[in-house]
Amino acid sequence: MRLSRANPHDLQAEWQLIDRESSKAAIKALSKHLAADPQKTAELDKQAIYHLVVYYRNRIERTKQASAKFREKYQQQTNRLRILALGAERSGIQSLLEAGNIPWQMASRLRQYINYSENLMMMTVDDGDPD
Repeated sequence: MRLSRANPHDLQAEWQLIDRESSKAAIKALSKHLAADPQKTAELDKQAIYHLVVYYRNRIERTKQASAKFREKYQQQTNRLRILALGAERSGIQSLLEAGNIPWQMASRLRQYINYSENLMMMTVDDGDPD
């Protein structure tokens, strides 16, 4: 299996899939071991196997919960960075205007683009849409 390097969300999803599938395989192998010869399996082995199965089931559940938590945290970080970027753009336009590198009409038009981007971002945040 080749891991994606393009998107952190995709990479996280792939790691969770690996963790989930390996946990399922571990549960299957433990169950097979337990069923192979129940009379040879000591009580201690049964208890240890039971604890391992519970551990792997909990791991599967954590990957399901982590996915939602990761997406929420990722979206919060993305929105924070977008807000910082808009502030940096506004600051850059003001600096260019004060330095005389652009006329006020150009600064006004650039600010309109920033305002449009900000409104679009706020609409997607309000809708709960990730992008």
